Amino acid sequence: MINKYFAIILIGPPGCGKGTQAAFLREKGFAHFAAGDELRKEITSDSDLGKEIKKIYDEGKLVSDDIMNEITRNFVDRSGSTRLLFDGFPRKVSQADFLQSFLIDLVSNGDITVKACFFDIKEDVVAVRVVDRFCCAKCGAIYNRKTMSITDFCCPNCGSNEILRRTDDNEEAVVKRIKTYRIETQPVLDFYEKLGILKVIDASLSVKEVSKKIEKIIGNYGF
Repeated sequence: MINKYFAIILIGPPGCGKGTQAAFLREKGFAHFAAGDELRKEITSDSDLGKEIKKIYDEGKLVSDDIMNEITRNFVDRSGSTRLLFDGFPRKVSQADFLQSFLIDLVSNGDITVKACFFDIKEDVVAVRVVDRFCCAKCGAIYNRKTMSITDFCCPNCGSNEILRRTDDNEEAVVKRIKTYRIETQPVLDFYEKLGILKVIDASLSVKEVSKKIEKIIGNYGF
């Protein structure tokens, strides 16, 4: 029996392959909530909420849980999808608690399945991946120079020649970011583990192998 709603939450440090798997799930019909992208869209829309977010950014502050929660509600309502993918959210236990309650409330009879997937990977493996990582400034596609050839630095996805590398994508900075991420994220992992919905994926595996792991976790619910 296929549940009416299925939600998958991707959790993992920079360079773990989360973005690649998110693209795979989008192709399968999942509505993709990427926290950073949604915040930027709201700013671009010039809505009252967008103006508030821009002001917070300009002041160098962090967006509150209330704003993130509103952004999440708006996305789900707008998507109209029964297959939801959350990427980069939640980042804190308070956000995880909100999201879980919100998703359950979506369906009055509780006909929903939620899975949280943690992309587990060693710091040194991620550091190597990130140092070789490039991103298309136009469509956001991510490429690795060791596993994909980019002819004349032209994006195979959209044709743009704006292939860039983040200034902080160096080994020392990446290792620090991952260690900080693990400390901040551990309470969220504990939250989902207590609910019995946490799945740990070996993110050092190949892209295809990780995709197969995700397909197995989703089963008949998402496909």
